[in-house]
Amino acid sequence: MTGERATRFLAVFALISGCGFLLLNPLRLAFIANTLIPFLYFNLIVMLCCGALFLLKVRTLEVRPVEFLLCLLIFATAVTTNYDGRYIVDVMTDFLRPILFIFIVVVFRNFVNVESFNASRSLRGWIRLSMWVTVIIVPVSWVITLFILPLYPAYSSMDSIFGMGWLLATGNFFLQAAYLMVLVASGKRGVYLAALVVIFLYYRNLKFSLASWLGVFIIAFFAFVLLVLYGEEVQKVFLKGASSDASESISGFIDVLSGGRLDEFQGAIAGMASPLQFIFGAGLGFAYEAKGFADAAEGHRNLHFTPASLAIYYGIPFTIVFFYYLATIFSTALRMTRDYTNVVVFCYAVYCMASMFFLLTEFSVFAYVNFAISCGVVAAAAKAERRFQHARNKSIA
Repeated sequence: MTGERATRFLAVFALISGCGFLLLNPLRLAFIANTLIPFLYFNLIVMLCCGALFLLKVRTLEVRPVEFLLCLLIFATAVTTNYDGRYIVDVMTDFLRPILFIFIVVVFRNFVNVESFNASRSLRGWIRLSMWVTVIIVPVSWVITLFILPLYPAYSSMDSIFGMGWLLATGNFFLQAAYLMVLVASGKRGVYLAALVVIFLYYRNLKFSLASWLGVFIIAFFAFVLLVLYGEEVQKVFLKGASSDASESISGFIDVLSGGRLDEFQGAIAGMASPLQFIFGAGLGFAYEAKGFADAAEGHRNLHFTPASLAIYYGIPFTIVFFYYLATIFSTALRMTRDYTNVVVFCYAVYCMASMFFLLTEFSVFAYVNFAISCGVVAAAAKAERRFQHARNKSIA
C-alpha cells in the first residue's frame, strides 16, 4: 500500500471511530460503559500506524526545522525528568503522544494527494455521516434524559465539527444555524463555542441579507421559548448539573463555569517540587492532587487547559515553540476556508481551527487523532498550493 492510499485509509478509519463514539456516547454519559476507552484505543492504532509509516519512509519525508526542534525539546524533557515514584505507563504516554502527533502531521503533509483526497467518496460520506449522527444522537440523548434516566450533559464531540464544516461548504445559512443550535443543545461547551468561533471567522467579511437576519431572529425566538419551557433542564445542561446554590457566590460561579479547571490548575501548581519546574516543566509521568476529582487520591493527570498542561509537563520553551507551530497551521487553515469547492480539505480546515479553540477547554491536543490529521491535511493542501503557484509562475516566465 502506497503512502497516499495509507493516509486516506487511516483518515477514513479515524472518521469511523469518531462516528462510533458519538453513537455510543449515551452509554458513557449514563455511566453504564466508558466508551471513551475503545475510542482512544482506535485513535492509538491510527497514531501507531502513522508512526510506523514515518519510520519506514523517513528518508523520503520532508521534516520542518520546527518539528526537529520540538522533538529535541521532548527528548530534553525525558532526560531531565525525575522518575522517582512515577508510573512507567504514564511516562511512556507523555513521551509518545507529542512525538506521534508530529509524526502524523509529517506523514499526512508528505503523502496526501489533495485531488484524490478531496475526491474520495468514503471521506465525503463519513464526514457527512458525522453530521447526521450528531443530529440524531443529540435529540435522542435529550429524550433519554427527560423521560428515562439523566445523562451527563455532553451529547456531542469534536467530530461533530465535521458536520459544521460540511454545512459551511454548502453555503446554506439556515442549515448552519440549525446545526449550531443542535451543538448548543448538546451541552458540550468546548464544541459549540469552537463552532461559534469558526462561524464568525467564516462570515467575518460577509454581509447578511434581510432573509438571513430574519432566520437568526426566528432561531433566537425558538431558543427563548425552549428556555422558558425547560428552564431547569437547560440550567443542568449548561452548568453541568451543578445546583443553583453552588453558583450563588462569585467563586462558586467561576468554579461552575470552569468545570473544576481552576482546581486542577491550583493542584498542579501546588505539586511542583522546585522553582525550575515552573520553567522547564514537572516532566513525564507527572501526577498531582486535585480537589473535587474522583481520581485525585491516585494522582490527577488531566489538566484541561492545554497551554497550562503543556507548560507543566514539557516546560515553557516547548509550549512556546509548539504554539508557534500551531499558529502557522492555523493561519494556513484560515486561508483554506476561502475555497469551499475542495469540500474535504475545507472540512478538515474547519475542524483544525475549531480544535485549536477546543484545546483551550480540554487537554485534547494529543488525544484526538483527527486534530493531528487535520493539521497534516491543511499543510498538504498548502504545499500543493505552493507547487501550483510555482509551476504557474514558471510557465508565465
